[in-house]
Amino acid sequence: MKYRIVKLDGRWNYHSFFAFAVIFSPNMPNPGERITDKGPRRRVVKTNYGFNSVLDFTTAQQYFLNTYGWSAEVRQWIDIYNYYKFKNGGPYLSPESEMPKCVNMYWSWTNGFNDLRIYVKSEKELTLFRLKYPVDQ
Repeated sequence: MKYRIVKLDGRWNYHSFFAFAVIFSPNMPNPGERITDKGPRRRVVKTNYGFNSVLDFTTAQQYFLNTYGWSAEVRQWIDIYNYYKFKNGGPYLSPESEMPKCVNMYWSWTNGFNDLRIYVKSEKELTLFRLKYPVDQ
C-alpha cells in the first residue's frame, strides 16, 4: 500500500481534532491514464497509478470502519460536531458524550478532487494501521 503520513499542525485544517493524516496520492489522475504532454503532441500513457491510490484509500477506509466504526466525511463531521457543541447557545463541557455515532472521535476521511485522506486521532490508531498496512517502498 502506498501512502504518506503527515503530522497535523496549525498549517493543516482539522489539526485541533486529529493528530495525523494518511494521504493517498496527492494528485488523482484518471484511472488507467496519465497525460504526459498537454500540448499539440499530447500523449496518454496507460498506467494503474490512479486506480491503485483509490484502491489503497478504500482499503484503508474499510480498515478504519471495521476497527473503529463508521465516521462521517470530515467536512460533515465538523458541521455535526459544531452543531452539537454549540447548540443552545454555548459549548457543552464534554460534547463527545452527546455526539451522534457518525462523529467518530478516532478517525474521519475525505475524498476531495486532488486528495484522498484518512484523518487519525492519535499515534495509537496510526501505529495499528501501519502494522496492518506497511508502506510499500
